[in-house]
Amino acid sequence: MTANAAPGRHTLNRPTRAALAALGVALAGAAADRALRLSGAAAVAAAGREPAAPQSSAPPLPPGPSHSEPALRTVNLNTASAEQLIELPGIGPALARRILDHRNRRGGFTSTDALVDVPGIGPHLVERLRPLVSVRQPGAP
Repeated sequence: MTANAAPGRHTLNRPTRAALAALGVALAGAAADRALRLSGAAAVAAAGREPAAPQSSAPPLPPGPSHSEPALRTVNLNTASAEQLIELPGIGPALARRILDHRNRRGGFTSTDALVDVPGIGPHLVERLRPLVSVRQPGAP
């Protein structure tokens, strides 16, 4: 960006102008798509019908476990490495180290709720981690 003689006016170089133009086109297209969807839903509602489910161009998801079933692969708090713990949401290197220290001091975890005893982990994070972690003693199936 370069300054012109007129206060408050600037000249943009060609790559910057092209990038801003592309961004404007993308934003305008997204806004137009949203407006079209909204106007279509409003027209259907005005006609007294239920709006149809939105059409998705994404392929359908493969069949998998329902939300009520436990996840197939969970991280076992009693055998996990620091690297495995760091892959969990909300767990960084410092918390992973504290989890391992707690596990070593206490001889392992007896439940996922025991995570709240690790400094820096509160009830909210325990709830976030609950479907992703398990507590099995080493050697247990």
